[in-house]
Amino acid sequence: MISAPKTVTLTCDGCGTSFSRPLKLHKQAVRKGAKVFHCSKRCYKKPEPKPCSRCGALTLNPKFCSRSCAAKVNNSSHPKRVAFRVKRTCTLCTNEYVCANGHLSKRYCQACLETRETRKVSADLTIGYYLNGRAVRGRHPSWVRAQVRELNRRSNSHLLALPCHACGYAKHVELAHIKSISSFPKSALITEVNHPDNVVQLCRNCHWEFDHHLITLDLGRTARVRSGN
Repeated sequence: MISAPKTVTLTCDGCGTSFSRPLKLHKQAVRKGAKVFHCSKRCYKKPEPKPCSRCGALTLNPKFCSRSCAAKVNNSSHPKRVAFRVKRTCTLCTNEYVCANGHLSKRYCQACLETRETRKVSADLTIGYYLNGRAVRGRHPSWVRAQVRELNRRSNSHLLALPCHACGYAKHVELAHIKSISSFPKSALITEVNHPDNVVQLCRNCHWEFDHHLITLDLGRTARVRSGN
């Protein structure tokens, strides 16, 4: 009859529970210098609690007891980089500015951006404000003054509902400057250039003839209102 192998009762150094182990294996481990015994591989690999690097609380994590402690230490030792405030040049007024305090536009300064967003023309803006913009440098003069004409169409849109001042054509009209934009100095105000007294509605043919001094306009006569058709 085969007798059962002899065992020895030990106390686990990891979890503190009692467990049995074959005596032969225990003696072999002692001869190899083993001084700590565990009931399973899980207890053997379980790390010992260590104090947190910030608050000192015991934890099984490598360095910190929680994400909160890790964030507080890392944010103080490695703060976030502050974006380098690059000086930029406004496309319209050519003034230098930086993106700060919520202003994120890379093309326009705060004043020009508000003007464009509200689509309103300030009374103190001049022709030079638009003609000296970086976006219009090197462009053809007819293209450079396109912004002034666009502002004219916005402020005098009511004139587009009238027929041609010269021939009475009512299908399509354009706004023409009686005194050309090029004749004004750069210090002239936009409100002066685009004043209704300096604007007249003309059809495309009459507009071309008026710009080339082929026709003259009787600016004193009352323009006819477009019919309902």
